[in-house]
Amino acid sequence: MKLKTKIEPIKLKSSKLQIELLSSGDIYQIVDDEIQINLLKGNLLDGAVSNIYLRSNKKGNYEFAPLLGVKSASSFAVDKKQVIYQGKTLGVNYQVVLTLAADTWYYDVLLDSVSKDCSYELFYCQDVALAPKAMTSNNEAYTGQYVDHKIFDSENGYLVLSRQNQNIPNLLQLGSFNKITSYSTDGFQFFGLIYKKTNTPQALLKKQLENKNYQYEFPYVALKTEQFKLDRKKVFTFYGKYVRDYKTIRDKPFVVERKQPLAEFISGLNLKRLQPQVSFGEPLVGEDLTIEELQNDYQNIRYLEKEQDQILAFFADPHIHVVTNHKELLVERAHAHIQIHGNLIAASENVMTVTNFMFGVFASHVALGNTNFHKLSGDLRNHLNVQKLAGMRIYLKVANNYRLLTLPSLFEISTNCVKWVYKLADDVIEIKYLSDINRLQQKLVVKSLTNKTYDLLVTQPIIVGELENQYSVDFKLSHNAIEFTAKNNPLIMANYPNLKYKYISEEDVIITDDSYFFGPLAQEGMVIFKYQAKSEINLNLIASLTADYEQFNKTSCDALQEKSNQFFSEIVPLKINSSEKKIKSLNELSFWYTHNALVHYASPHGIEQPNGAAWGTRDICQGPFELFMTAQKYEIVRKLLLKVFSRQFYENGDFPQWFMYDKYYQIQAHESHGDIIVWPLKALASYILKTGDTTILQEEVPFMSLEQNDFTKEKATLIVHLEKLLAKINQSKIKSIDLPAYGGGDWNDTLQPANQELTEKMVSTWTVSLIYEALTKLYRVLPEKYQSLRQKIFALFNTLKENYYKYLIVDGVPTGFTVFLADKRKVLIHPQDKSTNLKYRLLSFNRGFISELFPPEKTAFYYQIINQHLKHPDGVRLIDKAIKYHGGKNTYFMRAETAANFGREVGLNYTHAHLRYIEAMAKIGQCDEVLNGLVVINPILIKKHVKNAMYRQSNTYFSSSDGNFYDRYIAQKEFDLLRTGEVKVKAGWRIYSSGPGIYLNQLLSNFLGVKIENKTLILDPCVDKNLKYLEFEYQFLGKKLLIKYHFSVEDKLLINSQEKPIIYRKNKYKRPSLIINSEDLKQAKNEIVVFLKS
Repeated sequence: MKLKTKIEPIKLKSSKLQIELLSSGDIYQIVDDEIQINLLKGNLLDGAVSNIYLRSNKKGNYEFAPLLGVKSASSFAVDKKQVIYQGKTLGVNYQVVLTLAADTWYYDVLLDSVSKDCSYELFYCQDVALAPKAMTSNNEAYTGQYVDHKIFDSENGYLVLSRQNQNIPNLLQLGSFNKITSYSTDGFQFFGLIYKKTNTPQALLKKQLENKNYQYEFPYVALKTEQFKLDRKKVFTFYGKYVRDYKTIRDKPFVVERKQPLAEFISGLNLKRLQPQVSFGEPLVGEDLTIEELQNDYQNIRYLEKEQDQILAFFADPHIHVVTNHKELLVERAHAHIQIHGNLIAASENVMTVTNFMFGVFASHVALGNTNFHKLSGDLRNHLNVQKLAGMRIYLKVANNYRLLTLPSLFEISTNCVKWVYKLADDVIEIKYLSDINRLQQKLVVKSLTNKTYDLLVTQPIIVGELENQYSVDFKLSHNAIEFTAKNNPLIMANYPNLKYKYISEEDVIITDDSYFFGPLAQEGMVIFKYQAKSEINLNLIASLTADYEQFNKTSCDALQEKSNQFFSEIVPLKINSSEKKIKSLNELSFWYTHNALVHYASPHGIEQPNGAAWGTRDICQGPFELFMTAQKYEIVRKLLLKVFSRQFYENGDFPQWFMYDKYYQIQAHESHGDIIVWPLKALASYILKTGDTTILQEEVPFMSLEQNDFTKEKATLIVHLEKLLAKINQSKIKSIDLPAYGGGDWNDTLQPANQELTEKMVSTWTVSLIYEALTKLYRVLPEKYQSLRQKIFALFNTLKENYYKYLIVDGVPTGFTVFLADKRKVLIHPQDKSTNLKYRLLSFNRGFISELFPPEKTAFYYQIINQHLKHPDGVRLIDKAIKYHGGKNTYFMRAETAANFGREVGLNYTHAHLRYIEAMAKIGQCDEVLNGLVVINPILIKKHVKNAMYRQSNTYFSSSDGNFYDRYIAQKEFDLLRTGEVKVKAGWRIYSSGPGIYLNQLLSNFLGVKIENKTLILDPCVDKNLKYLEFEYQFLGKKLLIKYHFSVEDKLLINSQEKPIIYRKNKYKRPSLIINSEDLKQAKNEIVVFLKS
C-alpha cells in the first residue's frame, strides 16, 4: 500500500497554455501559469467534467456517449501538442484530436460513415473558472459567481465568450467552425437536478439545450451542433480561445484562426487505455418509501412538507429533521449537515467536524482543529454530485458489480447523528454517521436490516492538509486500523506536530489504497476499506493533537443523540407555547440555529463555504456575541472580548478584518473595512450594560504588532486599548470634516469602493450611525473615574450627531453614501442620486432607528419608505433596485458591479440585514413587522409564509434569499417582480454566518422582550396584539421563568400570582419597558404574567 497523492500529468504546452492530462486521457487542468481555466480538476474515477458527447436520434429516441476519457470507449495517444482519442460508440468509429496552439485549443471530431438511418449531434461541454488556482480551489461556487457569459450568434451559430470579473479579467471564447444551434452556460442546466438520481445529464435527453444564459455557480458551457447524417465521413471542429488580462468589456467575439480540419483517421498510433481493476455498475439509489413506512418510524411528526401526495420533509422527536429523495430533487443546494463536537464552548483547537451530504457523501471535510489546514479528507466541490471521488463513499457489490450508493430513500438529520436509508428491492440498508458531542470521536455504521451479507467498499481520499494532492500522506497500518499523521506537511508540523487521525474497524477488514481501482497509476490518495460478506460494519475514527488519543468508547446513535440534544437545548432553553404554528416552529428553529451559531463560532466554515478557520472581527462581535449574551453565558463573552481586543494593532489602533485564533494566529488580515473598528467597541459597551462588569476595563491584554506580526510582550488595560481605538476613529476622518472616511468599505462587502479616491472622500451614513450608537452606549456605562475618556467620547458623538444631520440627511432622507469632492458634495443611493439611480439604502434606515439618531416625528415617514421601496414578500432588500451591471465594468463598487450571479449580497436580500430590520422595527414598536420578519426568513414551511419561495433545506440558516433570475440584466429589468412575488426566490449559502446568533437575539430580546441591564430583568416585548396571548419558558440568571403576555385595557404585572407595582423604563419611540424587581424572583421557577394595554 502506497497511498500515492502526487499527480504526475502528461503535459501539452504552447507559448501561453498548458493542458495537463491524467493517465486516463482526461483533462486534469488547463492552466496559464497560476491561472486555472477549467473549474473542476479531473480525476481517475470521474474523469473530467468537460467532454464531447455524440448523440444518436432515431425517431426521437436518444442514445448518447462521451468521446473522451475514462467514461468513454476511447483509447488515446499523445503526440507533442496533440492528443488523439479513438474508439467506437453507438456503432460509430470516431477519432478526436485535441491540438494546442499558442492561446487556443482545438478539438477535431472525425466520425466514420455508418449505414444506420438515424441522425446525430455533437455536444461540446467545458467548465470555466479563468481564475487563480488558489481562488478556484478555495471555492468553485464563489469563483463561478464572477464568470460572465456573453452569447453571440455568428455565421456558425452560437458561441460563448466568458470573462472572469474578479481579480484578473481573463477571457475564454468557446465555439465551433460548424453550425451550433443551441447552448447553455451552467452545469445545473446541463446535468439538471434529476442527475442526482439518474446519473444522466438531463440536457442529453432533450431536443435542444436551453438557449438561456444562466449565471449561477457552476459555469459550464455546452454547445450543440445541428443534426447531421453520417452518410459519409464527417469532421467537426470545436475551439477554446483564451485571452489573458483583457481589461475592456468586449461586445463582439474574437476572430479565431481556422485550423485545417482533420480529413482522415490518423493511423499508426501507440494507443493506451486505463483499464479499471474493478467492475463498477450504475450507482445504487433508494426506492421511494411509502407514507405508512415513514409515519411508522417516527414520533410526533410535525411541520410536514408535501407535494402531490408525496412527503418531502418533516420534523420529529427527538429533534430530528427528515428529508425524502423527492425533496432533494427539488433543490439546487443539496441537503447537508455539519456535525461539530469536542470543546465547543471554549472554541478551542479541540473541536472536530464533519460534513455529511444526502446524496451519498457520508463524510467530507473531516477536520480536528483548524478547518482549513487540518482536513483529513477534502471538500465536496459540486452540489450535483457530478464528481464522485470526494468524501467518504460506499460501494455495495451487487451481481458482481460494485455499485456506488448515491441518493437514498430518506435522509435523517440530528445534530450529531445522520442517517441514510436505502430501500432496495430485497433489503433496506441503513447507514449512520455519528459523533460524540464531548469527545474527538466519529463513527460510520452500515447495516442491512434483513441481515443480508454484502461485499462492500468504503472509500475516502486522504489529504491531511488543506488541499487534495498537495502533500504525500504518512500512514501506519495495523490490524483493522490505519493511522494518518502530518509528518509530510510542514505547516502543520510547525504548529501541531502531534495531529493524527486513526480509523479502527470493529470488524475484520482489508485496508488498501486506490491501486485497487486504478492499478499502478493510482494517484488519488484514496484509502479503501474492503469488507467481505458483512451484514453490518462499524468503522470508528478518533483524532488527537497530543501524543495520545482519548480513551476510545464504543457508542450508539441513540445514546449520542440524547447527549447532544441536551447540550444544544441547554444553551438556549426556550420553549414557546402558542396555538399558531408559525410561532411554535420557532422552538424548532431556535434549537437548530443554536447548532448553526456554534458552527460559526467553534468551527468556522459552512456547507457552500467549506473554508474559513478564522473569526471575522465584525462577525464574532455579532453572531457568537449575541448568542452567548442571549444565553446569559457572560463568562464566555468576557473571554471572547478579551481575545478580540488582543488583536488590536499596536501601530494604528485598528483591528484586522479577520484572524485565525489558534496556533496559526499570525495568519490574519492586515487591514479592514471602515466599520470593523467599531464592533469591539460596541460589543464591550453592550457587555458592560448587561452585566455591570466594569472590572473588565482594567483587564490587561497585549496588542498585535503589524510590524512583527505577533502579539506584543507588553500588555495594556482595555482602557488603554479604547484610547487607541478612539484615536484611530479620529484619524480616519475625511479632510476638513469630522466624519469617518469609508476606507475599504462597510458591512456590505459588495460595495467595496472601486477606486482609491472613494476610500478617502466617501462617508457611509450607516457607519456614522453605528459609531454614534457604540459611543453613546459606552459613555452610558463608563464609570465617572474615567473622566478624560468620557469627555473625548462625549465630544466625538456630539460632533458626529451634528454632522450626521448637517451632511448625511439630505431633504429629510438619509443618504447611502456621501462623497465630499473639492467643490461639491455628491450623494449616492438617495432620491437626489442621478449617477447610480438608486434611491434608498436599507442600512441607513436600520441603523438610524437602532442608534436612535432619527427624531421620533420622522419614524412614520422612514417606515413608510422601507415599506414602499425596500420590503418584499421574502424580506427587505438592501437597496430599492438592482445595481446596474455592465458585464463587469467597475464604476463605484467592486463586487456589486462585477458579480455575474444575482445572488447573496448582490441579490440584495441578505438575511443579516433583514435581522437588523427586525431590530429596527422592534425599536419603533412595529410589532407586526417583527413577527412577520422572523417568519419570512424561517425556513420551516417557508412556502406557506412566502408566496414566491422555492423549496430549501428546512433546518439550516440561509444567508440570503435570491431572486430566481437567469442573469443580472433580467434582474435589472424585472426587479419589481420580486416585490409583487411574481419571481420565485431561493436560498443562498448556508450556516457560515453570524445570522443564527443574531436571529436568536431578535427572537428572545426584541420579540419576546427578555432584556437584561446591570443584571436586572427588563421585559420589553414587541408582540403583535392580534396574537391575543403568548407564553414562553426561559431563564434568568439560572432561575426558570414562565412568562405570559396578554392584551388588556390596562397594564398589569403579576409575579408568582402576586400583583406588583409596575416600574417603567422609557423608550424613545414606543411604549415603555417593564423593570422587574429581582427581589420578586426568589423561586426556582417564577411565573410572570404581563397584561399589556392594547
